[in-house]
Amino acid sequence: ILYILETLHGCGCIFINYPSNPILPEEEGVVSVTVNTFGQSGSLQMNKLVKSNTQNKIFLGVEFHG
Repeated sequence: ILYILETLHGCGCIFINYPSNPILPEEEGVVSVTVNTFGQSGSLQMNKLVKSNTQNKIFLGVEFHG
């Protein structure tokens, strides 16, 4: 059983939604990310961390490009 415990991001322009219920074996969960790019120009690249109940509470890095 997988639990997503928290997500870490560095600015108020990012909104992350993730399942609050456990993700059971053979099931899938979705982590959605919304980025408010108002007032920004150029390319976008950022790394965000997702913490789960995996062994050693390892953070999974997620990288976005746009």
